[in-house]
Amino acid sequence: MKKSIGLDIGKGEIAVSIFDGENYRNNTYKNTKGGLKRMVKDFKKEEDCIITMEVTGTYHLRCAYKLYEEGFDVRVENPLVVKRYSELSLRRVKTDKVDARIIATFGYKEDPRVFKPSSKDRMKLKVLVKEIDQVQRDINRNQSRIEALKQYPEKMTESIKRFKNKNKRMKEDVNQIQKEINEIIKCNEKYREINKSLKTIVGVGDRLSGAIIAYMGAYEEFESAKQVASFVGITPTLKQSGKSLYRQGSISKMGNKYLRSLLMMCAKSAVRHNPQCKALNDRLESRGKTYHERLISAGHKLLRQTYGVIKNGKNYDRDYINNMQYYY
Repeated sequence: MKKSIGLDIGKGEIAVSIFDGENYRNNTYKNTKGGLKRMVKDFKKEEDCIITMEVTGTYHLRCAYKLYEEGFDVRVENPLVVKRYSELSLRRVKTDKVDARIIATFGYKEDPRVFKPSSKDRMKLKVLVKEIDQVQRDINRNQSRIEALKQYPEKMTESIKRFKNKNKRMKEDVNQIQKEINEIIKCNEKYREINKSLKTIVGVGDRLSGAIIAYMGAYEEFESAKQVASFVGITPTLKQSGKSLYRQGSISKMGNKYLRSLLMMCAKSAVRHNPQCKALNDRLESRGKTYHERLISAGHKLLRQTYGVIKNGKNYDRDYINNMQYYY
């Protein structure tokens, strides 16, 4: 009989619910090496089971890798998907035990995403890319503080100087981290080839290329460019209800914020030098679209170009459209 095991993972404890289609059995384990060892031993007594958990920052990683290495069918799902499933069930109580039961039911009735562990190199890249993101946010916050200090009637020279010095040191840290990212990519043959192809796209540099490899790999987990755009959160939203409401919304912003910011930054160069992005920008400008809206569209176009380059295993061709028209 098929069984579904749901895990609600916290920093110190893991709530477990085992569902066989009719009944639930609950347990808890410490989120430690010893606790995981005991959990694996107990789970091996269960036959024909899948184990489902949510992405919980980094807390789920040790558990997911351990269970995967032990040969279990591990599923890791977006918490928003599980939340929507729970809302459809009209659940009002929220405890770790209840959450584990919901995840177990979700795993039994739905088809959660199969867990595919990242390589050690890709895991390191993700950590380094996230570090750059965090440092860059600190730099931006300090820059805002500097602008605020400039508004005082008295000159806050020393305070401004300290914040500028902090930003200078952090920018040096960002450059050092980027060098580490470049070195990992350089030493990995697969990533080296992907990086080489990505950087043939006009507007894509080391920062965006490294982030795409870290978060997307070779796009092996995506079946279409639309899925990639949704993952990044750079797709438009639409609100429509009968005849009274029809509104084109902004981008969804439900995906990776750092990748979106990099795409927007690279789009500023792409609208001037990337032929396809430039043509798109000119077309949208003639329709009265704002500069910000045009940058979003150019970022979307850049992302699709990276997907096409990696999936097809070919370098970027700035005359691709013209060549297609020539052949046809």
